[in-house]
Amino acid sequence: MILVMKPYDSLLFREPRPFDVNNHVARTILPLPQTLAGAVRSAIYVKYGSKVKDLIGFGKEEPEFEILGHFFYRYDGKFELLVESPHDVTQNLGLVKPHRIDKLGITILMDSEGIKFRPFNGFLKFSGLIDYLQGRIAEDSVVERQKIFKKERRVGIALTKAKVTKEEHFYQVEMLRFSDDCGIAVWVEDGVDFDDEGILGVGGERRFVKFEKREEPECITNLRSKWKKIRDKINETGRLKIYLATPAILGAKGYSSKLDYDLLGDIGIERVRSVNFIGGKPVIFSGWDFVTRKPKPTRYAVPAGSVYFVEFEGEVKLDMPYLKLGKLTKLGYGLCFMGVW
Repeated sequence: MILVMKPYDSLLFREPRPFDVNNHVARTILPLPQTLAGAVRSAIYVKYGSKVKDLIGFGKEEPEFEILGHFFYRYDGKFELLVESPHDVTQNLGLVKPHRIDKLGITILMDSEGIKFRPFNGFLKFSGLIDYLQGRIAEDSVVERQKIFKKERRVGIALTKAKVTKEEHFYQVEMLRFSDDCGIAVWVEDGVDFDDEGILGVGGERRFVKFEKREEPECITNLRSKWKKIRDKINETGRLKIYLATPAILGAKGYSSKLDYDLLGDIGIERVRSVNFIGGKPVIFSGWDFVTRKPKPTRYAVPAGSVYFVEFEGEVKLDMPYLKLGKLTKLGYGLCFMGVW
């Protein structure tokens, strides 16, 4: 199912930097899986109480149920999901591919115009994602970032318990202001009991969003129906593209973008011949542990939109059109879609 979240106001997803008298600007980032998972788990607990402690994983990092991932959405005549634009889609809507230079013994990434390319900064419609996974990109499938949300700054000053302003406690907060008919959609595995609609507190300051439960949208159903054709093409060419729709935690400690070859073996890949990677800056995040009442350890994730180009021997046998990579996957981290290149 999909939980569609429509914000009542601007939302705050604060970056993991200090916010105090010496650091008076709180900047927002895009919502992380753990933030949205926390909102969902809290809503279930509020409704059912202590009898669902095991289900929501009270005191644990992950619940018993799985959040598959999250997207942005837009209602523009019809409901459509949006994913982070893959980093191999360029501003001129070309597609980047690895090219082997045997004389130099190296592989370079380039599009049809050369090695100097810039990734498109925006989103891809889910219908366009299906085309992308089949090796093509259409002009009407991309959406500029500012059409979905804008960042706005608000100013304030800290108050004492007596509601008196504090000297030298002026601050700024950067928030996400969603456009009309835009918001966040959380993809949750079927079987989790959830109200058809209601209100959730999300992100910093627990700002409210209205949520609505929906059946799996047609665009995901379409991908399921086309997966066999995509998989057959992958196996025919021995080339697999892995696109990260949500950040993936691949390193045990610190940052790592290295794929888990054992996991690839589980889906039928017998030998990896080569892997090339294109991605953005690592996602650095922490959080607050409400059970131990102390900060969670700092973690690093490969950002959404990153792409792996894999050449392999074997046969991909996965029945689902998606894969989960790395750690904390039940929170929605590591959602991948697979295609050809």
